[in-house]
Amino acid sequence: LPASPQPEELRKLDVVAALAPDGATTLKLTALAVGAAADGGDVPLSVDVALDGEQRGPVRIEVPSIDLARLAGIVEGASGVRGLRGRFELSADARLEGEDRMTGRLAAQADGLALYTPEGLRLATQRIRADMNVQDGEGGTKGKLDLRMEQTELYDETGDEPRRFHEPLVELQLEGTHDADTETIVVTSGRLAAGAAVAAHASKPWVIRRGDAPSAKGELVVQADLGRLANLQAFVPALESIRAGRVGARVVAVSENGLDVRTGVRVKGLQLAPSELSPDGHLEPEILLQLKVLQDDGEGVVPMRFVLTALTSSIAKWTGAAGTPPLEISIADAGLGAT
Repeated sequence: LPASPQPEELRKLDVVAALAPDGATTLKLTALAVGAAADGGDVPLSVDVALDGEQRGPVRIEVPSIDLARLAGIVEGASGVRGLRGRFELSADARLEGEDRMTGRLAAQADGLALYTPEGLRLATQRIRADMNVQDGEGGTKGKLDLRMEQTELYDETGDEPRRFHEPLVELQLEGTHDADTETIVVTSGRLAAGAAVAAHASKPWVIRRGDAPSAKGELVVQADLGRLANLQAFVPALESIRAGRVGARVVAVSENGLDVRTGVRVKGLQLAPSELSPDGHLEPEILLQLKVLQDDGEGVVPMRFVLTALTSSIAKWTGAAGTPPLEISIADAGLGAT
């Protein structure tokens, strides 16, 4: 690992912390990270927290653009992360409203980030940007999250053969509301995209209810280009035999008095590499699949059931017609079962 350009140093460190008998918490911290600015100057750091006994109050954090290499030793000692490099900035102006509610805005950005995880994996990304904004409004608290990762690479050199994963662009966007009175979270829109390889979005809002009778329901649409997932083969050996194909899936999930997930999948143009079973490879024009994942609510070990209701391809067909029982596989601690 490259050495840090100079020893980590914090100057003018001033910390005031207090914990009152009623649980009220006050924390004020200011410091200068010596030589951590882009021009070699010092970077001022500040944290200001003032919470009452019910954990309500403002939280403000300011970290201007800072050279992470100057803090690598501090971070490694606290987290086990090694070889930290890049620039990072953070701004948070928020208000806590108890243990599970927050309003305000948090913005963070990292450029040229590189590090080794405690497990020995190397992560590098050209840029990460995250922005979260949560505000009170009609019908409860409204929130929005935007996350963008550019040119992300993951290296694993811990085994006999090095493995590498590269993704040019990953984007995540979420919007939703939280009603504290009914303990209900509604994800009104959600989108995840990994370049042109994978795209997923919430086709209907996801409704999550907490409290005495927790439940969740929602609908998700996923599209994937299997040929563009080739860079995952090093980490997912099951993809090694896939050369091309496009997948479209719709998932409807309900968790209320148990689990009920219904999935419809269409695979077009699936091309498999030559193998012992198919020396010339195989091209499957189209596969249609309908599957249910069920788990009843109950005490003790409740098996999870996978129910195949329909399958159509060039080499197999399961119509699920009237009078034909579906193929069912159950999984529990005792093992597999099939009917």
